[in-house]
Amino acid sequence: MKIVLAVDGSKYGRWATEWLAHLPFATALQVTALHVVDLVSLRAPFMSQPIVVGIEPFIQAEAKRLQAQGKRVAAEAKALLSSLNIQGKAIAERGAVAPTILKHVRRGNLVVLGHRGLHALDRFLLGSVSSQVTLHAPCSVLVVKEPPRPIRRVLLAADGSKASDMALRFVVKELRPRLIRHND
Repeated sequence: MKIVLAVDGSKYGRWATEWLAHLPFATALQVTALHVVDLVSLRAPFMSQPIVVGIEPFIQAEAKRLQAQGKRVAAEAKALLSSLNIQGKAIAERGAVAPTILKHVRRGNLVVLGHRGLHALDRFLLGSVSSQVTLHAPCSVLVVKEPPRPIRRVLLAADGSKASDMALRFVVKELRPRLIRHND
């Protein structure tokens, strides 16, 4: 299974990576860990040109710092994948976060990303990457909110829609849980 794993150096990105090792996938994984460096966010939306004299060197220094951080995050993701015995590569790209993640996604893939849990004001001002990816991805999306743990039960809600049928097919085709029977 081809997986696009969004990583950002946070504990949420680490948890998303660790969940890959805990889920019972039916086939071997091909993971692309992707860190997106958003340099456009360094400028306020109204600043098409540096308005304040002398601010450009600070913006350039911050851009270099973010690019170096992106390389570090990608290297850490690659090392974590290796330590979890997961095949994959790690890359850092420049661009707007959600659109850049979506650019790497194809039908039949799985997108895995952490959920930072922004407050309402932060979501309004910054937007939620996990919301944007979930709404626009042409494939299944796993949004991780907690560290990995053993899964004892899975609840799959179905309403007879095409989307719920696709969710059921994904679980049956892509995951191979161990069936445990209880004599209740």
